[in-house]
Amino acid sequence: MEPEIIAAPVNNAPAICSTALTDIDLISPTNPTSGVVTFNYTAVSSVGGLISGFVPALNNLPENYKIADALVNNSDNPATVTYSISAVANGARNGAGCSSFTAP
Repeated sequence: MEPEIIAAPVNNAPAICSTALTDIDLISPTNPTSGVVTFNYTAVSSVGGLISGFVPALNNLPENYKIADALVNNSDNPATVTYSISAVANGARNGAGCSSFTAP
């Protein structure tokens, strides 16, 4: 039986100003019996297209990948970009894979 696949991202800069870089490390404490843990994420702005500088979705990222997006807030108010991150162990279960729940 494979362990639960856990995404444990670390947000090293939870509050940034416009044009600053995000600093999110993709890590997992999970050690599957076969293959490696990779990560998928989606990103959504609280003010739609008024925030630029991020990729809305990326898949198959290696462990220790750093999300370093230069976010630009073109609105007149504070806003957020929410990254929803999940971990995947594609080699687990004889190649059938195991996935984590999504970590906000």
